[in-house]
Amino acid sequence: EAPLAVQFTDTSSGSPTSWAWDFEDDGTVDSTEQNATFTYAAAGNYTVNLTVTNGGGSNSEVKTDYITVSASQSEGTYYVDATGAGDFLTIQDAVDHAGDGNTIIVRNGTYPECVVVNRSLTIISANGPENTLVSPSVSNPVFTIASDGVTIRGLGIANANGNGIDCSGYQNCVIEDNVITGIGTKYGIYLHPGNYSAIKSNVITSQKNGVMITGSSDDIVENNTVSVTSIGINVQTNSNNMTVIGNTIESTGSSTNCISLRIYSNIEDVHIEGNSISGGQITVLLSNTRNVSVLDNRITGGSRHAIQASDVSNADLRGNTIIAGARTGLYAYRLTYFKVWLNNFTGTQSTEWGLVEVGMPSLNSMTPVTYTYANTTHTGYLGNYYSTYTGTDSDGDGIGDTPFVEEKIASGEVVTVYDHHPLISPPEHYHVLTIIDVESISISPS
Repeated sequence: EAPLAVQFTDTSSGSPTSWAWDFEDDGTVDSTEQNATFTYAAAGNYTVNLTVTNGGGSNSEVKTDYITVSASQSEGTYYVDATGAGDFLTIQDAVDHAGDGNTIIVRNGTYPECVVVNRSLTIISANGPENTLVSPSVSNPVFTIASDGVTIRGLGIANANGNGIDCSGYQNCVIEDNVITGIGTKYGIYLHPGNYSAIKSNVITSQKNGVMITGSSDDIVENNTVSVTSIGINVQTNSNNMTVIGNTIESTGSSTNCISLRIYSNIEDVHIEGNSISGGQITVLLSNTRNVSVLDNRITGGSRHAIQASDVSNADLRGNTIIAGARTGLYAYRLTYFKVWLNNFTGTQSTEWGLVEVGMPSLNSMTPVTYTYANTTHTGYLGNYYSTYTGTDSDGDGIGDTPFVEEKIASGEVVTVYDHHPLISPPEHYHVLTIIDVESISISPS
């Protein structure tokens, strides 16, 4: 490990009278002693050159990559520079010589390599992703995370036939401020799983899929920009305690399996807030999910539904602006305790129910709430705002005097959908103060 002191011994024949040692092969004579000691301060592979001279002339011996010095566990920072001006020429060499807790700074340049990060390291660019590109030409992931506690920040990642960043079974990782493009049919970022990890402020574009998280827990996906042709962000299969917040997500495709945000298959405890989500055949898909909150998002529907929800229990859909897709704003079936309130439904079709005989969402707060509207405090149920609602508000409590009513065809039958407490103004005009707990409530169909 660096610093490493090495004793060199001359075994030349012919009785040399002078010696010139070059321990770093940089053209500089480091010692003229017959037997010399040299200390290598930094990690790396070093070529040694010895020139000896006697009365008959001189001769040289070169040992290529003769000395290998690994990084000390206590060392701090190493530089990767494609021009040779740093500690290493490649990111993988730096990783192989670094120790847990070290930082690797990658200077400007293009690095045509796949990197396996098998130590707890921070790998960052010196000057941002626009100046530092990691772009291999093989089908492996660009970065494979193979250790807990890895941070990858500020890199350009492109042109891989595998995943951009792949983490399988490691945790406490941070993937932040990267620009990931051109990953083909794979994912820009793939955690399977990557517990207690953060995916923040990345830009993922020009490819089929954005972020995939499966079998994971306690992850946060925050402030990313994802624009892809198929699935933008996909959380699936036995994942729990997930947070998706502040992202801009778009699927530019309109065919089957083009979904901007997909929460699917035995998912529990998901918080989705403050995102701008658009496009896809289905913009937001919630399926086989429990304990989910969808709050204050802007959801712009694509070729079918803005939101499709099925087999969902204990959900709170609140404060969203929902712009209907080509078919509906909300398509829902097989639901249990699914609250839909204080949303702004915009478009010609607000809701649609998939099946008559199964649970439908409650289009109100389900319990009385205390709220302010027009500088006055009120208590009651709050429904949703509909751009097509034309009712009046005679008592000034912000709730329409007549229900919002839509007739839908479901399973060949006409289903009448009611919101008995429609908002007369958009939700931003209502401020909820408290939610009143009641032991039981009865909601009549009319």
